[in-house]
Amino acid sequence: QRRHTARVSLSLPMAVKCRCCGVVGEHFTFQCPLKDQAVVPSTLSRQGYSSRTGDMAERLKAEADAHDNQTAVTYVHRNDLQTLSKFLLLKPSAMMARDKYVFLVVRDAMRTGYESERPVSEDVEGLIAAWGSQHHEQKGEKARDLLLALGRAHGVTYAKWLFFTTLRDANDIWPAVVTAVCSGKLGCSAKLQGDDPRRLLCCVYVPDFSDCDDVARVRDNLSSTLSAHSTHVTDLMFKPDCFSECGVYRGNKWRINPTLEKFRIGGTPDMKSSSNVGEYGTGG
Repeated sequence: QRRHTARVSLSLPMAVKCRCCGVVGEHFTFQCPLKDQAVVPSTLSRQGYSSRTGDMAERLKAEADAHDNQTAVTYVHRNDLQTLSKFLLLKPSAMMARDKYVFLVVRDAMRTGYESERPVSEDVEGLIAAWGSQHHEQKGEKARDLLLALGRAHGVTYAKWLFFTTLRDANDIWPAVVTAVCSGKLGCSAKLQGDDPRRLLCCVYVPDFSDCDDVARVRDNLSSTLSAHSTHVTDLMFKPDCFSECGVYRGNKWRINPTLEKFRIGGTPDMKSSSNVGEYGTGG
C-alpha cells in the first residue's frame, strides 16, 4: 500500500531576521550559508556564548562608530576572556557577506597602558614638517636613515608587520592573530581590512621599530602563525609608520624602499629573504 506523505511548506515571514548573518526576510537561521562560521574557536570555552554573530556585529560596529567615528569593529583587550571570545565570533567572511567590507581591529591595553589607537606623545605634524624642511635632495639610504631618526625624535615609532591574505585564509589567520596579540605573543595591536576577498590586508603593530628584539620576536611568532594557517605563499613585510605619514610608498621620489624587511613564508628555503631588522632598527 502506497503511503502518502504530506509536504510541509515553510513560508518565510518578512520580519524574520537571521541570527547568524543579520539578513532580514531572506532565510531562517538554520538555512544561513554562514551558520557554520559562527563558532567559538576550540581553544576557548563555548559555555555561555551564543552564535548570534550578525546581531553582535551590528551592535559592536555601532559602538565603534559612536566612540571612534570609524567603521572598524574594535576590541580593546583588558584581560577579559569572555569579551574576547565574543569578538572572535566575528568571522571575516560573515562581515564581507553583510557589509562587502572587512575592518577588524584588536588592541592590547594591558601591554600599551592606554586604550586609544596611538599615544598622545606622537607628534605627527612635527614629523611631517621636519621631513619637509630637512630631506632636501637626499635619496636612498641617507634619506631613509634621516626619516627614521626624525620618527624617533618626534615619537612616531610605531611600525607594522603587514601581509596580504585571502578571505578564506583570513577566517583561520585572524582568530589566531587576535588570540596571540591578547596573550602577548605578537605586537600591541592588529587590524584586518579590505573589500576584495582575494586580497585582505593584515597588519600587526609594534610600539618601537628600533626595538630589534621585539620586532624580531613578533616576526618569528607571526611567521609561525602564518605557516600554520595560510594556504599560499605569503610575503611578510615590515614598515614604520613614519614612512606612511611622510608619503613613502612604492615609487617614491626619495628612492626609499617602503619596507625595511621582507620575509617570504610558505615557499622553499631559498625563497626566504634574510633579516635586516638590526641594521635598520638602529640606523640613523
